[in-house]
Amino acid sequence: MVEGPIITHNGTIGEYSRITGKELWEVQDISLGPWAEFIGGKVRTKLIPQQVLAYSLLHEPYHKKLGHYLHELFRNNARETKGVLPHGITMRALFEGATIEPPRNRGEFKDDIDKALKHLKQDGIIGNYWYMEKNSPQALEIVEKRIGRWFDTYLNLFINFAPTQATLDHYKNIAKKEKDNTPTD
Repeated sequence: MVEGPIITHNGTIGEYSRITGKELWEVQDISLGPWAEFIGGKVRTKLIPQQVLAYSLLHEPYHKKLGHYLHELFRNNARETKGVLPHGITMRALFEGATIEPPRNRGEFKDDIDKALKHLKQDGIIGNYWYMEKNSPQALEIVEKRIGRWFDTYLNLFINFAPTQATLDHYKNIAKKEKDNTPTD
């Protein structure tokens, strides 16, 4: 059992504008907590691109939450499937895993999710994304045209993601180091 904080954070914000005319300065110190007893000597980390950290939780909440969750999925699937989800994931499971609660305005929500996915790809957070073939063409049309109870259909659509090559290389190197450090009997 690990006890203590996982990460310790110290930060200082100062303002020099009154004295020197400079605006604001900030010092942040983030480090692993004092617990440092790893189970089995292994530490599980995930690669988080700086752009995901730079997204504003206020102005780009779906970008940030999806970026974090997708990199968790890439890490978990890196060895077996090169980061791609073997069976895809439903939009409902994606939102639950990313702790995204769909608001009442479903149409605007879907547009925001589509925009977030497009930006994640453009910003190099994910390599690609696609709706899977197991979705019926009728279901895709219902969602696209927003016919009837389209949002329920949308939540049941399967989508898949591919990581960037840099993400794959990162996890390949970790797997190789772990393999090299495994004691042989």
